Amino acid sequence: MIVMPDADLDQAVDALIGAGYGSAGERCMAISVAVPVGEGTADRLVTALKEHIATLRIGRSDDAEADFGPLVSRDAVERVRRYVDIGVTDGAEPVVDGRDFFLTRAVGKAKVMEVCLTGRTMDATEAERAGLVSRGVPADELLGEALAVAETVAGMPLPVAMTAKEAVSRAFETALAEGARFERRLFHAVFATEDQKEGMTAFVDKRPPCFRHSLPMRR
Repeated sequence: MIVMPDADLDQAVDALIGAGYGSAGERCMAISVAVPVGEGTADRLVTALKEHIATLRIGRSDDAEADFGPLVSRDAVERVRRYVDIGVTDGAEPVVDGRDFFLTRAVGKAKVMEVCLTGRTMDATEAERAGLVSRGVPADELLGEALAVAETVAGMPLPVAMTAKEAVSRAFETALAEGARFERRLFHAVFATEDQKEGMTAFVDKRPPCFRHSLPMRR
């Protein structure tokens, strides 16, 4: 794609974002190279791209607020990393580099520094020890374990499960103080649900709870 000095940068950025992030690299896109005409055009395009990328949200396919999905397999991750590495080797300078950004926050500086400097990869056992995955199971037991976890989660009050997921995601993406403040607000909010009352009553009565997956009660 050739970007002229008088081009509509918003349209150009939207097209490049769609080409770069569409389908997590799982399909061929029409735009593989962008050529801005003039250094001023290039600088303005890069600035606009960085600002747009900073607002992108990763999410599941059923998340209406998600802009794109996560890489779905180790092969997909390695392929995308390989593409970026090729560009760097050929002299490109990444201005937005997400290859190891979240990894540092997830497992710490020391582990990521070693992985980046040596180029080695982690196996499933090490990934579980490092906290990158919640649980490791043999491949032939994967479906059964996943269904068992799904059944347990499905038995929890729906509003509480939703707020728990939101609190964990916010805590991971923000500073400690903001994450704690957000969690406190959600904690107070769930006390307005019928399921919260049912859960505490069932605990006192020593019986299984009967959740209705209710939204906060109106007063």
